[in-house]
Amino acid sequence: MDQERLKAISDEYIRHLKLEGFPAAVKMIEDVKALDDIQYKGKPVRKLNKNLLVCQLISQARFYGRVVAGLGENLDICRLGGDAMGFEVDDYTHVYAGTYFTSGEAARKMIETMPKLERGKYQAMLVGPLDRIPVDPDVVVIYGNVAQMLRIINGYVYDSGERLEFSANGDAGLCSDTVAIPMLTGKPHLAVPCNGGRVMSLPNQTEMAFGIPFEELEHVLEGIKFTGRNVPVMYPVAWQHIDWEAPPDAPIRAFVRPEGAKKEK
Repeated sequence: MDQERLKAISDEYIRHLKLEGFPAAVKMIEDVKALDDIQYKGKPVRKLNKNLLVCQLISQARFYGRVVAGLGENLDICRLGGDAMGFEVDDYTHVYAGTYFTSGEAARKMIETMPKLERGKYQAMLVGPLDRIPVDPDVVVIYGNVAQMLRIINGYVYDSGERLEFSANGDAGLCSDTVAIPMLTGKPHLAVPCNGGRVMSLPNQTEMAFGIPFEELEHVLEGIKFTGRNVPVMYPVAWQHIDWEAPPDAPIRAFVRPEGAKKEK
């Protein structure tokens, strides 16, 4: 998709959902050498020179507007996030046994059932704002509050009535749930950010996130616009009282003239 169209889609999401920051686009890279051929502003895309969490890299695209690639070896500092992306990581069951889970068995079940990309398939991930990323992404991650997330759900189901289903295990909320699951299923997935994500990559404690497969991005946008025209629903939510006449028994009755009374001249 050309950059002009990507910018138009990004601008419409920002306008309709009143987003804080950019929609963050994610492209998984199978061969790290391919990064040398991906140009941004006439140069090969910048590679991360420090170790960060997967969710931190995505938030850099969201808030800083950066187009940057992270290699698996730089993004496995959070072993759960690295595992979700299919990067090579050592066994980390012991990290969760006795902390988040009462036993190694419970911790291992969480790790084994966590949706993740194929181990070893990808060597890096490229992120950037949707309107700047120089390649078509795999997934676009949008952050927001409950009302903003509801508009995305409205946008996906408006022409099918299909019920979206979500899963969570209390961890990997911004890697497995917003990148891996949409790539594996081809459907948007709502995510409850995990504790690591809240501590390291989010500015507040009330945000959720939606991972939208790139192929569904325009479809969801059309649904957001359709429901905004026809229900109407919007963000911020329209407060209906602003168009209601105050009844005689309203809490503010002492400050409004009685119903039907003539205006004093």
